[in-house]
Amino acid sequence: MQICKFPRQLFFGQILLVYYCQMMHFRKILNIVFISGLWTASLATNLLAQNPARMYEEAIEAFNAQNTEQGFAKLDVLLQKYPEYEDALYARSYYLVEQGYFREALGDYHRLLALRPEEADLFVYRGQAYMALALPAEAEQDFLYAWQLDSTSLEANLALGTFYLWMELYADAPVYFENALRHHPQAHEANYYLALLYFLEEKHEAAFAKINQYLIAIPEDLEGHRLKVRILLGQRRFLSALDVYKNLEKIDTLQFAEDDFLYWGQAYYFLKMGRCSVLSRVARKTSSSRTVVLSWQNLFSAQ
Repeated sequence: MQICKFPRQLFFGQILLVYYCQMMHFRKILNIVFISGLWTASLATNLLAQNPARMYEEAIEAFNAQNTEQGFAKLDVLLQKYPEYEDALYARSYYLVEQGYFREALGDYHRLLALRPEEADLFVYRGQAYMALALPAEAEQDFLYAWQLDSTSLEANLALGTFYLWMELYADAPVYFENALRHHPQAHEANYYLALLYFLEEKHEAAFAKINQYLIAIPEDLEGHRLKVRILLGQRRFLSALDVYKNLEKIDTLQFAEDDFLYWGQAYYFLKMGRCSVLSRVARKTSSSRTVVLSWQNLFSAQ
């Protein structure tokens, strides 16, 4: 769904409407609306609702301006008058998910699927909402149905692969990632998920090959480098793990996470190098450094 920006001015339309009403001798109606204090909002809504495309554009402009309350209000009014306006349903479901209102988004997905029952990606989106609501059975059903509708769909294959990865059903996941790559060679995220899957299965050589493929395509992704370090630690290639972080340190704009210092510290620890320097680095660069330092002190004392 493409969301376009088309600037519109509401005030000019209000003036035209009031002028028209006056010319048509509807002064009594205008007086009633004035008295209620709602004439501007109601007349503007009526004017916009007569042109759903304009109302839709106004709603998207509100979202783009970070005025989500107004954006939702406009979409609600539009969908009350035009309940099958697909762009509005897509937009509202998108912004509901973005705001974390997954249960509310389900209603729009139900309505969209009633209008487009053969659209595979819609089943994926609804399945993702079910996942966010911790309803895995419903999510799997939607993902599988999406895949049955279109087994070449990138969204459906990635959804099923990550679903089985999340459910720790590792044997069921690879076929969908491989299918995604077969039909979409540029779907580099599938290589990342395969690397993670093989790492969790302790198939370190296969994991290393896949993460390298991923990082060749997307070398700037910190998550990819972080997974590579974990794989190298699993292979007991501690110097190589340290080299990854040394190269990343050269990127001034990079922000390391707490986990990075833990993996970094592991590599130093198992090489019996620089324990104190690692702990001081953690203390300087993480907000919850005391927790991290204590965890490493406990680890050292346990060895």
